[in-house]
Amino acid sequence: MSTEIDWARVERTGELRRFIAERWRPGHVFAGNEELFRWQHRSLTRPERLAVLVAAEGGELVAMLGLVEYDACLGEPRGRGAWMTNWLVVPERRGEGIGAALVERACSEYALVGALDANQATRRALAGSFVERPILRWALVYDPDAVRALLGRDPDWAEPTDRRPVGSFVGACRDEAFLSWRYRQHPRFGYTLLERAGGFAAYRLAGSVLRVVDFLGDEELAVE
Repeated sequence: MSTEIDWARVERTGELRRFIAERWRPGHVFAGNEELFRWQHRSLTRPERLAVLVAAEGGELVAMLGLVEYDACLGEPRGRGAWMTNWLVVPERRGEGIGAALVERACSEYALVGALDANQATRRALAGSFVERPILRWALVYDPDAVRALLGRDPDWAEPTDRRPVGSFVGACRDEAFLSWRYRQHPRFGYTLLERAGGFAAYRLAGSVLRVVDFLGDEELAVE
């Protein structure tokens, strides 16, 4: 029986959510939140379908690859981009190349395809096709003694090792459409946006923790 790979239509949302819950993670947030699933996997060009590639045999799902679509800025040029999420193949069909076929199909449709994280199995599967870059995160500590008490040790403070100016921006274009979808229309979290001529920042409060999730600006914006 041949394996068919195609884009999932919107009416298959419930089937895909059950597939995630039954064949991957029973407690996954998508199992109980259809609005979030549709928000994350909306298609920018085809509203009748989801940004989800599926592999099926005889109408039965055996694998899926969720994608988060965005307009990609590749320096000055623009193109279609997507982040990979929810890449899964049923256990009994792993090792047959079905997952790789899903990624290959995605790469044929977008100018830029990326993933924010990967385990060792994913790294092996994508080796030779993707370039891996470290993700840098920063935290502003107001009370070092409290941090030591929380960790039970002296933290490993990291200093930047490369202070060279960054090159051309590559990633999701932070235009009004993206900011509105990503932050103002988020179905689960409430974000605050600071928009200035020199850039913008987006953050949200989680209890007593302030999480800055996007920052493209200068020192003046950071002070605000």
